[in-house]
Amino acid sequence: SLLRPGVISIYQGQQVEQRIFVEGGFAEVNPKGLIVLAEAAAPMGELNLDDARQSLKDAEEDLGDARDPTEPERERLERAITVARARVEALEFQG
Repeated sequence: SLLRPGVISIYQGQQVEQRIFVEGGFAEVNPKGLIVLAEAAAPMGELNLDDARQSLKDAEEDLGDARDPTEPERERLERAITVARARVEALEFQG
């Protein structure tokens, strides 16, 4: 399955052991468990809300400043905004 940017919670029994933010990727469930192939990932405890908000602002400005971007460039810039927004939302929800 395709993963969108967001948080993956790792459980030990009924308790969350770790929360990891992934920028996207793929997940496969099999009889032995779950395999996640992420484009990039970081433990939530290593992320900072102020930094995430600044990254979102920067990504939005980059798109606004782009002069007649090619389709691949526009997609890259929009993807950066999507990832940054998901990171901010994950951190705000956690807080």
